[in-house]
Amino acid sequence: PGCQEKNTAQKLRIQLHSDKARRHTNGIQNWTIPFPGGEELKITPINSYIANGAGLTTFSANANVIPTLDLAILLPVKSKFEDGSLGQVGIVGEKDYMNGRYFDKRNILAIHVAKFLAQKKQRTSIGSVHVVNELDGDFKKISLILTPPFDLNKKRNKDGSQKKKKSKQRFRVRLVFGAQYEGIKNTPDTNTGWMPCARLFPDRCNNKVAQINGQEITSDATPTYNNSLAIDMHYIVTSDILASVSSMALKVFSESWALLKIWCLQRGFLRGHDTFSNTTLGLSLAYLYRSKRVSSRMDSIQVFTVWMKFMNDMDWLGNRDRSKKKIGITSKGAVTHSHDLGYHDLDILSSRGTGHRADVVMPEEHMTEKQTIINCIQNRLYASDYKQSVRSGKESGKSKTLLECFKTSTDAPIFLDPSMTINYFGNLSPSFIKEVQVEAGKALECIHFQKDTQTLESQAHRIDAFRQLFLENVRFWRRYDAYLTFDLTKLIIPKSESDKRANKFWGSDTHDVGNYESIVRGLLKMLNIALGDRALALRNLSTGNGEVHSPPFHSKEMKDIGTTVLVESDEIKMVPIRQTAESPSTGFAANVNSPVACEASDINSIVIGVRINKDTCLRVVDRGPPANDIKASADFVSLWGEERAELRRFKDGAIVHAVVWNEAYDKSSNDDYEIGEKVGQTVERIIRHIVGLHFAKPESNLNSFVTFKLKDLTSLVDGRCHESYKGNAKLLNSSDAAHKSMTNAFEKLSLFLKSNSLMDVTGPSEGTSKLGLPLSIDAVEALSPSLRYSCSFPQAPHPLLGSSTKRQKKVAGVVVGDPILIQIRFEGSSRWPSDTNAMGAAKCAMLLQIANGILGMKGRKEQGSSLFD
Repeated sequence: PGCQEKNTAQKLRIQLHSDKARRHTNGIQNWTIPFPGGEELKITPINSYIANGAGLTTFSANANVIPTLDLAILLPVKSKFEDGSLGQVGIVGEKDYMNGRYFDKRNILAIHVAKFLAQKKQRTSIGSVHVVNELDGDFKKISLILTPPFDLNKKRNKDGSQKKKKSKQRFRVRLVFGAQYEGIKNTPDTNTGWMPCARLFPDRCNNKVAQINGQEITSDATPTYNNSLAIDMHYIVTSDILASVSSMALKVFSESWALLKIWCLQRGFLRGHDTFSNTTLGLSLAYLYRSKRVSSRMDSIQVFTVWMKFMNDMDWLGNRDRSKKKIGITSKGAVTHSHDLGYHDLDILSSRGTGHRADVVMPEEHMTEKQTIINCIQNRLYASDYKQSVRSGKESGKSKTLLECFKTSTDAPIFLDPSMTINYFGNLSPSFIKEVQVEAGKALECIHFQKDTQTLESQAHRIDAFRQLFLENVRFWRRYDAYLTFDLTKLIIPKSESDKRANKFWGSDTHDVGNYESIVRGLLKMLNIALGDRALALRNLSTGNGEVHSPPFHSKEMKDIGTTVLVESDEIKMVPIRQTAESPSTGFAANVNSPVACEASDINSIVIGVRINKDTCLRVVDRGPPANDIKASADFVSLWGEERAELRRFKDGAIVHAVVWNEAYDKSSNDDYEIGEKVGQTVERIIRHIVGLHFAKPESNLNSFVTFKLKDLTSLVDGRCHESYKGNAKLLNSSDAAHKSMTNAFEKLSLFLKSNSLMDVTGPSEGTSKLGLPLSIDAVEALSPSLRYSCSFPQAPHPLLGSSTKRQKKVAGVVVGDPILIQIRFEGSSRWPSDTNAMGAAKCAMLLQIANGILGMKGRKEQGSSLFD
């Protein structure tokens, strides 16, 4: 069975998780997918493609990723009619929504479609076919990427002969697979055509997989799984919402969507496995139009500002309401104590969600949000189900309304579609929403300071708003103080045979979100609990955070892209369907793979960024709850371990459990922090202790697979680049080499400016210099930290600005990184004006003349080409 399992995985190139697939590969029971055919698969454009191209941008504005158009292929279903009979045509039907069967069917069909499109006879019209093992952050689904073939433009030379030239790649096509939706409206017993709509309630369990072989089957709610089912049935309905809003405010809607897209791309908030998708971003913008928060009269900048305020002001996680509550019990099982007692809000046993969060429902067209909720069939169906539970006496612990059910079943932010079956933000984690709100607040601050330039506060923060919002790259590797790296192979997989611990804090959602997401969310949750107010933010590295200036993909460098793994700046791996020998498919193996395709290392790892609170990070004592709270004390001991959590007597006479992190009590610590670096010492000790206690395998060496990068931030640059890079990309392999290269360039520039600004006293241009300046340059001084070997992220030459590997003849619109700042000092002269404004105009004229002088000298042979950029 193991050999058959491996061969099946390699043949299909995907992971299969359903119960029937496991029985089939283990030789217990054959599983066939009958499809008599006789009709075409329904194919329709969706998302931006159907919304008049709204939200689509060019290659440069798309973070150096080729724009993608979405096409949906909808699987035929075995429709269940009112008389109970089943149709004879269809792939999906009956109870395929249970235990991952639907997702396995759609993925198997996608592989068969990919193999058909990759045939040799199809390549001239279809191009190359690649498989991506996720779809907008959902690892249960795969998608296909079609790269159209390059057109050969035939042009004639002067002698009449023809020459062939390949055109530029302008777009790709993504094939998304879903199910046809045949809902029956205006009836209390509505269904989707092949499954009851009640199965899509977030408190229902549709993935009843055994925790461990031989154990009982879990019946916990699967809100993320149910949400994935609902999304696949509503592709057309969702796209119609975007199309209707786009037709109402075509130009402004498209421009606002593009601005939001660029803002998110610069921060790594788009096209990742825990980020916005292009569709959810457009839907959040469509909500502002339908809810009348913005109007068609507003311009794109005003709409952009309203969106930022909307995301910043909404209490998506219920934290603001919780912070207002006094000492005591805030929710079922969540005990909060005073900060003065040293017990910092350890909500260990809180429910998965909270009922005090904000919720958003997309209004139907020509309806308000409240009217949409009242008239929603799914909402009425849930109300009927709740009444039935009350009659039978089973209402205990059940939410009264559908909105409350969403809040208490998931910790994701709540943004529902008009039918109240899809949570558009269902794949987003609390850590991501926190970061979005932080960056949205910064954007609002930047916009408001730009409007008011008269106050002293605004003058102190005088930064070009457009550059700060849309041009500066502040992705994952630029936002945090320290970075943690965990080797996935050394971490336990929850609810597996290797998990021998009774862990009540994390891992209960593996059947809902999968092993990788369960481990990542468990790490973030446990570290948030343990660090408390020592950390301002914790965030895992997701796809969509690669270096934007990475060399773009070009097929001229490759013989056949149809057999090459493609990785662009999003770090999403696109595996060719024709490359069978080197496919990274893992089948049913117990190991967990990171979705981030990092070229720097082949290690399968999780990376987490930590923003440290400098005011509280040095605290070395964590006090437990009061002694009379027996249950909370037991939870405190379970969190820290019996060896760490010891009973201690404090000066106020209290005897409580406490944890001490100074060197005298930390016998296992081997960190070597120096003076001035103490800011991360306690934080690192807590992280290593929590990971070793709750996540590491017993046989693993903790110091070998947990890396805490804080003391040498320049090592981040060294570790993020591959040795195979050539040309200017070699500078990224060493921060010293990058600094040295910039220093050499500065010295050449300084010598050039000073030598060519000297006055010509004998030549034909007597009284002027080669640069045409009336005054000579005395000195060129360095102001940038990159010229003092003190820049954490030294700049690299842009591939379109003087690089030796130019690929295009135009200059890029966005310069990577901050410019290297220098100061030019002219010789003294009495001709300098005394008025401040006149002096500024004179300096501006000098700079323009330097630029014109360099351009005028560029064609001279006696000047080296390396001096010009």
